[in-house]
Amino acid sequence: MKLSLSISLFLFVLFSLLACNGNEKSEQKKVESKSESKKVDDEAAAIFKSGQKLYIQHCSACHMPKGDGIPGLNPPLINTDWVTGDKTRLVNIVINGLEEPIEVNGQKYQGPMIGLPYLKDKEIAHILTYIRSRFGKGASSVTEEEVKAIRGSAS
Repeated sequence: MKLSLSISLFLFVLFSLLACNGNEKSEQKKVESKSESKKVDDEAAAIFKSGQKLYIQHCSACHMPKGDGIPGLNPPLINTDWVTGDKTRLVNIVINGLEEPIEVNGQKYQGPMIGLPYLKDKEIAHILTYIRSRFGKGASSVTEEEVKAIRGSAS
């Protein structure tokens, strides 16, 4: 009887310790997850801010600070499939420019866009991430690796 009581007590203590240890690990994972999430949020905010600064410097004179463009000359960037659509097309336009007239949201635009091939891949990624996030209803970001691959495939 004493032996079975001792074994029962031992098993109870063992399972209790295991259960507590599992909770500690779970709590530790939650803390690590929150920390990682904050890091991702901080990185996204830094990319957005960098992209905004670069957009103002390189793009806003033609596309305007609010992305509404100049009617008949330079197209808007707000809610267009040119911004929210194919990333490859968008990256190529930034690098190589665009000479031919285009139609955006049912309106034709004649103004050419000069290319910005001198920008680094990271800068282009930041600008396009800003544009797609700000003017494209939260379209996915563009990474430096994507820009590098697109630039490399065009060569």
